Amino acid sequence: MNVHLTLDQEGRERAALHALGCLEFSEARLFEMHLDECRVCEREVAALRRAAGALPAVVPSAEPPPDLLGRILYRVRDTRPVPPELEFTKSDGGPDWQKLAVEGVDMKTLHVDTVAKRATILVRMAPGTSYPGHRHAGDEDCYVISGSLQVGVLTMHAGDFQRAPAGSRHPVQSTATGCLLFIQTSLHDELEHATA
Repeated sequence: MNVHLTLDQEGRERAALHALGCLEFSEARLFEMHLDECRVCEREVAALRRAAGALPAVVPSAEPPPDLLGRILYRVRDTRPVPPELEFTKSDGGPDWQKLAVEGVDMKTLHVDTVAKRATILVRMAPGTSYPGHRHAGDEDCYVISGSLQVGVLTMHAGDFQRAPAGSRHPVQSTATGCLLFIQTSLHDELEHATA
């Protein structure tokens, strides 16, 4: 992305989507790198976040009717409502799997935290694939849901967990069996193109 002197409609819309955390993982990551260079977009995102934070103060508060909770519970019967502050993604819904530049490796974005610059993702690796080495801009948590993952001399199996601290380097990761991983990571990890 180029550094902007002014923002057009498309630029304002992208900044708004980013401020609301509505961009996909890969788009959010690219936009975060763009913000490091573009002061115009950085100011736009900051202003939008301030405006969103001020919204509760401009909406008049109102007491709900005393019987509202009873009416809601009657309508939902035995189902338990998800509290509004919790996010929920059904396994058969939500974002689709995205193919990464590495053949045989797919990713599903579960959540992007643009303020903390972190993402929660699922990674699916086909048997016989590998992922290049990379350096961590922030702490990374990796839990193996199924299959096995080779990380240097370490072999991780279903149920194994690994934390890589900020600044650490993951060597090439590979799988003979295929695997499914649950990962929380930084948006700014640096991918190494050489397989050292």
